[in-house]
Amino acid sequence: MNVRKKLKSVLVVFLAASIMVLSGCGTKEGPQEKKEGQVNPKPVSEEMPKAAFSVSPSEMKPAGTVITFDASGCTDNKDDPSKLQVRWDFENDGIWDTPFTTEKKATFRYPMEKTYNVALEVKDSDGYTTIGYGKVEVGMLNWRPFSDDSPWNTPIPADAEIDPNSDELVQGLGAVYINIRDWSIPVYYIDSDLVPKYNVRDSRPGIYGDGFKPPNQIPIPDGAVASPPTNGDNHLCIIDKKKNIEWGMWLAKKDVFGDWSTGLGAVTDLSGTGVRPPVNETEGYTSHSARASGFPLIAGLIRVDEIKAGRIDHALVFAYDKCRSEYFIPPASTSQVRMLNLNHHSGIPMGGRIQLDPNFDVENSGLSEIGKIIARALQEYGAYCGDYAGATVLYAENSPEALKEWEKLGLTNNELMSVFNEETVRKHFRVIKMGELIKGQNYEEY
Repeated sequence: MNVRKKLKSVLVVFLAASIMVLSGCGTKEGPQEKKEGQVNPKPVSEEMPKAAFSVSPSEMKPAGTVITFDASGCTDNKDDPSKLQVRWDFENDGIWDTPFTTEKKATFRYPMEKTYNVALEVKDSDGYTTIGYGKVEVGMLNWRPFSDDSPWNTPIPADAEIDPNSDELVQGLGAVYINIRDWSIPVYYIDSDLVPKYNVRDSRPGIYGDGFKPPNQIPIPDGAVASPPTNGDNHLCIIDKKKNIEWGMWLAKKDVFGDWSTGLGAVTDLSGTGVRPPVNETEGYTSHSARASGFPLIAGLIRVDEIKAGRIDHALVFAYDKCRSEYFIPPASTSQVRMLNLNHHSGIPMGGRIQLDPNFDVENSGLSEIGKIIARALQEYGAYCGDYAGATVLYAENSPEALKEWEKLGLTNNELMSVFNEETVRKHFRVIKMGELIKGQNYEEY
């Protein structure tokens, strides 16, 4: 059986629709359309073949899982089910992945996590067909990057020390927004063995992180797009959950010839702590990543699967417009570069951790249900300063698939700001004790 390589992990919702074709027309490739003047010798739908299929395994699985599709449930009022012919379009893209055959089972692997539509066409001995449709969701539930002892996965202790300058530092924070459509991180969960590989060029010659030294072979799925706007950071995050690897890129660009480049890319082992060695202890760009802080791109993101599950079980990442430049503290490994409106005398540096007061009444705060999930994470795990932004922001994943899900769930960029306005933030947030600051890669005395 000619089955194209793609991947799946599965939950099926069955729908059905019938079409009728003249004998022989069903052998044509692609979707079938009724011909002008066509007559139907089988006038009642009960006499049409019935399309039905099941999927195994039925529980959610990561990209790359071998999925078995079984059309043994197809029936007809005339033909024995064993004589019915079937064919599959595993992505419902109008291209049939298999020819008509009496073999009712087929296997398929999907290269990327998303919701796929599946089409099954069944044909009887008279050449009449029915198409059945289903949905298959590819994904891994309860996935969390990094080891349990990672700073990202470690709750803030009840007796955590507050920084002596906390009251002053939080005065630089503003109302909290969530970057979603623009200036965020699109994440593509893939099986890296099943997607195209690219020699990603360094658009700043000689500047590349771990794993991106040219020539390289970086897996990037078809249809992947970097985060808008076009004049922004253009982050792109590719993750293989089974291998626990992230390929993170800043200024990711695809040219008219289909070739990719990046301003800086880095590979991260997601089975470890997610913390790179500090820049003052390394050479080259080992300490660098696609973020100013050296953080992996997946670190601290608000993800769709977590909101659906009702809990975020890790620290978040935030950015703001008054962060301290040229210094950092772990878990950051690099510092924010100097900018006209930043200095290294004030502000929270890369790696600084803020926390929503655990005594803040989340349940009666007026937050939406999604807002409460985020607020509880800010109480339990807090958020690490990971970048510069024009306002105080958190980050939600923003691949095209994720954006569709956020629209369904109702997440907006001002989800929090009506409650966590400037006054509330400065009153109810605090900075966890930072300790000694470390001079960054671009430190200058002034």
